[in-house]
Amino acid sequence: MLGERLLENGSISSAQLQTALDVQRASGVLIGKVLRDLDLVTEDGLSRGLAAEAAMPFVSVRTKRPDRSAAALVPEPFARWRLIVPVRFRDDELEVLQANPFDVIAVDELQHLAGRPAHVLCATETDVLRMIDRSYGRPRRLDELGFSRRSLALVRELLSQPRGLVLVTGPGGAGKTTTLESIVAHVEAHGRTIASVESSSDLQSVAQAADVIVIDDIGVSEEVGAVGPLLGAASRHALVIGALTARDLTDGLRQLSAVRPDTATVILQRLVRIICPRCKAPATYPADMLVPAGLGPGPDVTLFRGRGCDDCAGTGYHGHTGVFEILMPGTVGRLGQTLADHALSKAIFGETTLDDVLAVLCPT
Repeated sequence: MLGERLLENGSISSAQLQTALDVQRASGVLIGKVLRDLDLVTEDGLSRGLAAEAAMPFVSVRTKRPDRSAAALVPEPFARWRLIVPVRFRDDELEVLQANPFDVIAVDELQHLAGRPAHVLCATETDVLRMIDRSYGRPRRLDELGFSRRSLALVRELLSQPRGLVLVTGPGGAGKTTTLESIVAHVEAHGRTIASVESSSDLQSVAQAADVIVIDDIGVSEEVGAVGPLLGAASRHALVIGALTARDLTDGLRQLSAVRPDTATVILQRLVRIICPRCKAPATYPADMLVPAGLGPGPDVTLFRGRGCDDCAGTGYHGHTGVFEILMPGTVGRLGQTLADHALSKAIFGETTLDDVLAVLCPT
């Protein structure tokens, strides 16, 4: 039973399970949906419980880049309807992500459509929807990510270099994977040979065979010291680009010093929400929000918020954009615009709110 699995792995307590069972008896709704509706279990925790119940491996795929030729074997409408998507070839099988590990009919239909057996892994619904978007959608262009004009020109110049190391860093959920995919699309469009590896330990086998090496997930910053020499060695033969989890600027600087400082560039990244254009309106902020952002109590700029409308489901926001800071090799500290300055400029120009700027300046 799913509830018992979640109780065993510590996702819920006995009291929470009993509450959910009482609601289920009264409503007839599946226990998993009851637990999510009551906010008693996270999406990740629920998916892990479902995978355990179905004896299926669970994976987190926030940084995995799909093989679009694998996804091409299955129509996009089917993938979205069934929440199942091929991500890569695995010998004579397809590696497949599925949100509902008990939907065996979807697996049978996918194998029939693809003409080959499937090796199925369970993932959260959010991760499966994200992978579907990556597999069937067009990667965003570099100029759609939110770079300032100067930073965009600098990134394009970096990607034209024959060798070097570029680390796209930030905390989880900062948009690193989207940026990495845009970078890959950019270098592919310029005819360069790309090798993609899933971890830095695979670098040695491909370092001599490609113009550009892409590492979907180097790991967390604490691991960089161990792999730094390997990254540096690879960057002497190719342009190496990787996504790396970092908490803050200090983390980014530590990464820069952990690898070859004469070749490494660190791109620090965060996401801010875009104000809904339909309900955007001037907003007044209290002094205790203005001062931490470097604005006086009576700023001579107009700031905005979204009032909430049908287009944005009452949130006041519609989409996200990136804010960036670039740390170049051989520099001490920052080059040009800081992360905080870039975020504030987006508020001053009416793209985002001061609330989101403060979330970048003072992360919880």
